[in-house]
Amino acid sequence: MSRQTRLLFGISVFWLALSVLFDGINTLVLPLQLGVLASQNNQATLLGLLTFVGLLAGALIQPVAGTFSDTLQPVLGRKGLIGIGLLLSLVSLFVFATVQTLAGIMLGYLAVQISASIAQAGQQGLIPDLVDERRRGMASGLKGFMDLTGAMLGFVVLGQLLGSGRALTAIGAMAAILVIAYILAV
Repeated sequence: MSRQTRLLFGISVFWLALSVLFDGINTLVLPLQLGVLASQNNQATLLGLLTFVGLLAGALIQPVAGTFSDTLQPVLGRKGLIGIGLLLSLVSLFVFATVQTLAGIMLGYLAVQISASIAQAGQQGLIPDLVDERRRGMASGLKGFMDLTGAMLGFVVLGQLLGSGRALTAIGAMAAILVIAYILAV
């Protein structure tokens, strides 16, 4: 594998993990968790409000985290901020998985959205930092491919685990995919 191919793969592989996390938690895991804890009459409303607030929190934190990523790049590098976001995501997933109250699920979910957005903010700067202008289209295409692959992988793997009643294992699988992708990226 050429150096350039390894670089493009390394930049893109963490997008796969982020896609598994975001698509999996928003569309599969959170509705299941809320289905257990919320009454049948308000599950859809609660899901809609919580995903809206979670996505809004992630969208608001990402530019702030991006500024930190740009400022701290000489000290930590982009992968340092991604690593911080990863560690925060793992803690957040643990809270989300273990605190079985409605308030705990909400707090854990919001923490996952925010911490993963911190990792994503560092990830956003890798292509402009590391890929020359001639190859940025290819890098962006590979990033998009990893996004789609992560969504499909998430739906297949997490769907199978959740369908067989293994919610904790599904959350653990998301955490494992994040860690493995980060190690491959570094």
